[in-house]
Amino acid sequence: MTSDADEAAARTSRTTAQVLEATLNPYSRVGALSPMRLAVDLAGGRRARTVYVPPTIGWQAGMTIEVAYAPMDPDNFVPVQPLGA
Repeated sequence: MTSDADEAAARTSRTTAQVLEATLNPYSRVGALSPMRLAVDLAGGRRARTVYVPPTIGWQAGMTIEVAYAPMDPDNFVPVQPLGA
C-alpha cells in the first residue's frame, strides 16, 4: 500500500493538462474544501481522481490547468496552479 507521502514524492513531473470533467460536490465538505471529481487528458489518456478545492473553483471542461504527476503512474496527479484560478 502506498502512503500519501510516497505518492507526493513520486510526482516529479509537471505539465499542462486539459480538463475533461470538473464536477463539484457542494453538499460535502472537509473544512472549507469541497470534493471535486476532476478528469484530465494526461499522458495520452483520461485520468480522474477526487481533489478537494474551495467551492468557488471555476474549472470547466476545455480549460487547461497545470498538474504535477508521477511519470510511471499518471493517475497519480494533482493540480498545482492556485486553486482560486
